[in-house]
Amino acid sequence: MKQFLILLFAFTLIAGFSTLQASSQTIEEARQAASRGEIREAIIQLKNIFQQDPENAEARFTLGQIYLRSGDAVSAEKELRRAQLLGVPATRISELILDAYLAQGKFEEIAAYVKQQKTDDVVLQATFKAFDGFVQLSDKENERARVLFEEALALDPDNIRATLGLASFYVTTSNERAAIDILSSLIAKQPDNIKALALRAELYRKSGQIDLAEADFLKVLTLNPNHHKSRLGMAFVQVSKKQPDEVLKNIAKLPAQFKQAPLVKYLEAVAYFI
Repeated sequence: MKQFLILLFAFTLIAGFSTLQASSQTIEEARQAASRGEIREAIIQLKNIFQQDPENAEARFTLGQIYLRSGDAVSAEKELRRAQLLGVPATRISELILDAYLAQGKFEEIAAYVKQQKTDDVVLQATFKAFDGFVQLSDKENERARVLFEEALALDPDNIRATLGLASFYVTTSNERAAIDILSSLIAKQPDNIKALALRAELYRKSGQIDLAEADFLKVLTLNPNHHKSRLGMAFVQVSKKQPDEVLKNIAKLPAQFKQAPLVKYLEAVAYFI
C-alpha cells in the first residue's frame, strides 16, 4: 500500500506538471492569436483551459486583457477581478481593472478601488493618482484633476495614464492644441501607444485636420483591428472625404452589437447620400 501511494503521488505530480505545461502553452497560443486579431479564437482557447482548471489565474488575467483589447470592458472587468482574487499582483493587474472601469464610466468604482489599494510601489501610486484625476474630471473638478495628473507625473514622468489624463484636462478646458502637443510628445517616445494615437486622431478630426486624423486612425487599426472607436472615427473621416464605399466597409467590420447603435445607423445613412 505504501508503495502504491508513492506511485500515485508521483503520477499526480507528473499529471499536474503536464497540465501546467499544456495550460502555459495554450495561454501563449491565445496571446499570439489575439495579437493577430483572432480574438474569438483566443477566447475559445482560454475558456478551454477553465474546463480543467477554472482557477487558472494567468488564463483569467490573459482573457481579461483580451476582452479589454477587443472593447468588451464588462467581460474584462469580470475576468480581471477574478484573476486578482486568484493572486495576480496589483502591480500587474490594477491598471487594467481601472481601465475596464473607465471604459464603462464607472467612476464611483474607480474611486472605491483606488481608496482600497495600499502600495509602496511609486509607479502604482502614480497610476492611482492618475485614475483619481479622471474621477475628478467626471465631477467637473478640473483644477483638482490637473493637480493629481501633475502629481502623478512627478512620481513617474513616463506614466501613460497621467499623460493621457493631462491631455484630457486640456480637452475639457477647450485647449485642444495643448492636448495634441502632450499626446505628440508621448507618441514620439512610444510610437505604438494606441490610447495616445486614438485620442490624438479624434482631436485632429474634430479640429478639421482630416489627413492627420486618418493617419493616426489607420495606425491604431493596424496595431489593433478590433479598436472599434477608431474604426468609427475612421468612418467619420471617410464621410468628410466623401468616400461612401470605405465608410460602409468600416461599418461592416464592426461587431454586431455596435451596428445597431444610433451613431452607426446615422453613418450608414449618410454614406448613401455623399
